[in-house]
Amino acid sequence: MKQFDESSPLFIQKLDKLCKDVSFGQITVEKFSEEVSGYKKNLTEAFNNIQKEEMSEELRSVMNEEIKAGSCGLSLFINGLEKLEEYVTTKNLPLLEEGLALCISGNEMLFKAMELNLQRMEFFKNSGDMNISNP
Repeated sequence: MKQFDESSPLFIQKLDKLCKDVSFGQITVEKFSEEVSGYKKNLTEAFNNIQKEEMSEELRSVMNEEIKAGSCGLSLFINGLEKLEEYVTTKNLPLLEEGLALCISGNEMLFKAMELNLQRMEFFKNSGDMNISNP
């Protein structure tokens, strides 16, 4: 498995450790499943909340790139967690790497969404123009 260090996002470090621990028998498959299922539940709730978020068409069109990146990131992350859950029933080790890779891709998309949002907020702050449709 890929090595992660302190510069890696904490959530990815935790998932990486869980995958290593379960593959080496340092935690039970049940404990692994419990942890992964908890993460999946939280991210699925976040994804569903974003999908239900009410906003004007104008705001949605302006923030379209951020919304797409965030939704894609959450979706990839959830798909990765589902791969990790598959490991629980199959014990197929490559699923751990596949799942972790999807989680990493999802995390990168979430960071992209945050960066886009921060850029937009910085623009508003510097321009003094709080008109959201004028980035």
